[in-house]
Amino acid sequence: MISFGLIQGDEPLKKTLKINNYSLTPVKVLKYASEHPAITSNLRKISDGKNYLLDVILDPTKVDGRLNSDIRILTDQKDNSEIIISVFGILPPTELL
Repeated sequence: MISFGLIQGDEPLKKTLKINNYSLTPVKVLKYASEHPAITSNLRKISDGKNYLLDVILDPTKVDGRLNSDIRILTDQKDNSEIIISVFGILPPTELL
């Protein structure tokens, strides 16, 4: 899970998630993506098949109120072919005039 908490400002925000494979079998990441237009991501291999870093970038200008989405990671493993990372955040309330 990645939480951006209270989202303030218009500048992109970045969080990095460490993904570790503790099994004996290496895991190959086939694809990763989010369907939410505010979320982009970049997967970096630290140790191929074992350790990765997932950079998640949030564009606050594309969030409308609450952010409740996910990033889906597809792998070559039959027993664990899809990993879902939840992504959350909330914009502060706007003042009424």
